Parts: sequence; structure tokens; C-alpha cells
Amino acid sequence: MKLNGNAIKPGNVIEHNSRLWTAVKVAHVKPGKGGAFAQIELRDIRDGTKLNERFRSSETVERVMPGNRQLLLVTRGPERWPRRVGSDRPGPPDAPPAAPGAREQSCH
Repeated sequence: MKLNGNAIKPGNVIEHNSRLWTAVKVAHVKPGKGGAFAQIELRDIRDGTKLNERFRSSETVERVMPGNRQLLLVTRGPERWPRRVGSDRPGPPDAPPAAPGAREQSCH
């Protein structure tokens, strides 16, 4: 995901100079002459080295979302069994579908 240079916040992980960095400190600077910029202290994720870099609002950087994974949200349906969101099948998330003609048991 692309970010403007002035949209970087502490904790963001970005790709810069073919390396992954996490933003430690962010300061927005408006000098008397010239355009405003963001002064950002970056820390390399692998070896911990630090880098102070200036980004103007016209520059873009690639924001990296570490640990992207799909999560399963389970809720309780009206029949009091957990239900997968987006699924019409009641029962525990790992339960096989009920056989046709089988009687349902009460969970009380």
C-alpha cells in the first residue's frame, strides 16, 4: 500500500532502499524557506540500525503489512451453536455437516 511521505506514523513498517524499516519517531517540519517535510527516524527490522530520513508530501513509500493472514470470525447463531460468519451451516466450526434425516440434539 502506498503512503504519502507526510502520512507515515510511528510503528508503520515501510520498504525504503530495498529494506524493511519501522518508523520510530516522526516530526513534521516547516522551515522558513522551502516546503514542509516529515523527519522520520527509521529502524531496520533485521539488524536494528537506525536511519534519519526526510520525506516530502509528494514522495510515496510502500507500507508493508507484516503478518497478513486471514482470520476466521466465529459468532453464536440463534440456535446457540457457534457459526462461521458468511456460512449458513450451524454447529461447531470443525463439525461435519449433518446427515440428511438425522435428528438434531438439544444443547441445553
